[in-house]
Amino acid sequence: ITDNTNDSVEIYLQDTLRASGYNSSSDNLIRVLTSKSGDAVQWLHTRVGVTFSEVGQLGGHTYARTHRPKSGLAGAELIFALSKLIEKGEWGASKLKIFKKTKVLNLLQNNEGHVTGIEYI
Repeated sequence: ITDNTNDSVEIYLQDTLRASGYNSSSDNLIRVLTSKSGDAVQWLHTRVGVTFSEVGQLGGHTYARTHRPKSGLAGAELIFALSKLIEKGEWGASKLKIFKKTKVLNLLQNNEGHVTGIEYI
């Protein structure tokens, strides 16, 4: 999501590869980041209620495309909003639980590789 009509997913991909020092555009994680980030910002707004209305240009970017809230830090705003939704049971309180001051030892996965739980202390 950018106001610059000259920006594109491909330019974002190249910026990310250059800034990371990684030289393979076949990296799936970088492709997902650069092609789906706009959808993620929209989802955070519509489903979580977090608005990243400020857009700025950070180091390594050709265009302004870094979204953040008007006040506060993006990570803190996101965690706060998600925590409120989980605690209110918005996403099925029986399925989600917040663990504070907890060390995760292992991710539990089903046969398809989907995470189904955690081992923790």
